[in-house]
Amino acid sequence: MLDNPVNGLLFDECVMTQSRQLHCRCLWAFLPAVVLLVAAGHRSLAAEPTDSAPPADAANDVALRGRVLLPDGKAAAGADLFWPHAGSPPPKTAKEIKYQKRGVSDAEGRFEIALSKNDMPASGLAPFLVAHKAGFGIDWYKVEKGEVPAETTLQLVEDRPIRGRLIDTEGRPIAGARLAVKSTLASREGSLDTFLTALERSWHDAWQKLDHPVHSPLDAIISAESDRDGRFELSGVGVERLASLEIVAAGHAADQFYVVNRQDFDADKYNDIITEFETPYARQNELHPRLAGPNLAYIAEGELVVRGKVFTGPDQTPLSGAVVYSYGRGQGQILSTTTDEQGRYELHGLPRNRQYPLSVPPPTGGGLLPRTVYPAAAAGQTAIDLDLELKQGIVVEGRVVDQATGRGLKGGVRFTPLPGNDFVKQPGFDGPLHSGVPENTDDEGRFRLIIIPGPGVLLGHAYREARVGGHKINPYRQATFSEEDRNRVLPTGVDDRHFTAADNSVEFLGDKNAAKVLDLPPDAGTFHCDLPVDRGKTVELSLEDGEGQPVRDAFISGLADCWRFTFRIADPTCTIYALGADRPRRACILHPERGLAASLTLTGDEEGPVKVRLGAAATITGRALETSGEPIADAFVTINYARLSAREIDRFIGLEHPAVKTDDQGRFEIGNILPGERFALDFRLEKAYFRANLTDEQRQLKAGQKLEPGDMKVKQLR
Repeated sequence: MLDNPVNGLLFDECVMTQSRQLHCRCLWAFLPAVVLLVAAGHRSLAAEPTDSAPPADAANDVALRGRVLLPDGKAAAGADLFWPHAGSPPPKTAKEIKYQKRGVSDAEGRFEIALSKNDMPASGLAPFLVAHKAGFGIDWYKVEKGEVPAETTLQLVEDRPIRGRLIDTEGRPIAGARLAVKSTLASREGSLDTFLTALERSWHDAWQKLDHPVHSPLDAIISAESDRDGRFELSGVGVERLASLEIVAAGHAADQFYVVNRQDFDADKYNDIITEFETPYARQNELHPRLAGPNLAYIAEGELVVRGKVFTGPDQTPLSGAVVYSYGRGQGQILSTTTDEQGRYELHGLPRNRQYPLSVPPPTGGGLLPRTVYPAAAAGQTAIDLDLELKQGIVVEGRVVDQATGRGLKGGVRFTPLPGNDFVKQPGFDGPLHSGVPENTDDEGRFRLIIIPGPGVLLGHAYREARVGGHKINPYRQATFSEEDRNRVLPTGVDDRHFTAADNSVEFLGDKNAAKVLDLPPDAGTFHCDLPVDRGKTVELSLEDGEGQPVRDAFISGLADCWRFTFRIADPTCTIYALGADRPRRACILHPERGLAASLTLTGDEEGPVKVRLGAAATITGRALETSGEPIADAFVTINYARLSAREIDRFIGLEHPAVKTDDQGRFEIGNILPGERFALDFRLEKAYFRANLTDEQRQLKAGQKLEPGDMKVKQLR
């Protein structure tokens, strides 16, 4: 029996963070630059495997060895081994990236694959080795750059085919549609229980529980075509996994959504949770994940076609080979095409009745600006004619550098215009307003960026290169404006970490390491500007309990200055990065299973290792009542901390532990409250929010304190 019909059923695995900007354009900012590289294939999903390996230079070969096992641990003989090959020059679209079958496991499940320099994927493409055997779910291993293992073991899992039927809006079957798995997400626990529990609390954060993902187009391994009755079957995903499924059918809107491969999965329950707190704009344009079970009835909508010409200059010189891209119904699903010799393009698969951006990146090496527009189709319109002009911009060249050593750092750079920049009102100069995706530097930190004239901010960040407890973090300090630049930006009033951009969106400095105000004239030509970043100071922490014994497996928030800075650390010692006395940082520590907690403020001037003695966390027991005296039953109880470090640690713990709720009489008990941290006690019942009227003394508890305020008439916030 099929699940509830999916009307054009989505997501992308990217996690929303506190850096989420307050304007809808930020929703596209979370698409990593690799999306343009990997997911931009225009309506062509298939990447046919080839048994022949590209020619290799034997002197530069690297041997990748290992075993493939069945779910019961026995050898998996005859398993196919796949490896992505992007070719040279670096690919522009997914058509040029192919998963190739490079080997087969022997009777003992063993394999050996020789990788040459040409086999190493282009920057941004995750190099996954994938094992596949008919009747089982795949397994994979990510080969980090420069970290080829001596041997790796891949263990297949039990499989359940994903089946379904595609029909159009008039109920007619859709034959010949291409279905392909674009990524697969799994938990190393082998179950989706933890993920689904976390999803009930926050879909933005729940994806972190899927700690075994393969972010790579698996078209060559797991794909299918619908038959004359619209039916299809996909095998190889594996049970208790999420598969990002893309559907492309001629004449219909392309789509991409997540299939939860669990028998009798109730997709409606979780989709309702996901959409409950989204804005009307986000719901209308489906800017959130959508889930479905493994048995699908899918209704495909008709497509919108956008066509036109891409040109530059007053003589309308056509630009051939330009990539024109937009989005399908799936969040993060990119559709693209390339202009012909006359600069003409025709882009298929866009959804109707939704307004998504249409973008053209500039040709590399020149000085043209990117272009982004929002085409709007009238009711019933099936095609739009749209010509796009790319205008000349200003070339900014420089390096992202460690200011202490002068070493160039691999990272990203982008430009955002400021209020008062009238150039953004001119067609062709509005591209930077719609893109939060940075341009990558090379390995030496060098960048080349095309910007518009007028005032704006050049923003840079270094990639995460330090490790704490096996987790990658950014070891550099957050960006700050110079005294001169600070007077040229408009703060939002939130704090000094935010400023207002030209379209009244809010930019966040918390994930940037450098910021420089520029105000260049149209004839500036090429401008040089380096972006120095500050590593700051480090401090070693040593965690112990009340008896002086080491505390392991504690959550620590404030490990770094830039997000992500909260992790569970197995060792009782760790390093705190990017400190400075000009902006002291609060570090919070919590061991939820033992009920131990501590907080401290660090500047980097402390002599390490700093011993941190954890005490008992605080607890609140009470009863929540409406102003009428009626109990607030089955409401979520939350501690809303004032400090970001405390909020982050509470957020991460919430992903592993069930949410606290009031009983049918409004009674509750919430523990693991951080001593010394100010907070508000909040309640959420469906879409209604309430706040307890605590005194100042009650809003900041001591170690081991058990607060019992009794019956509380709480105030509704909204």
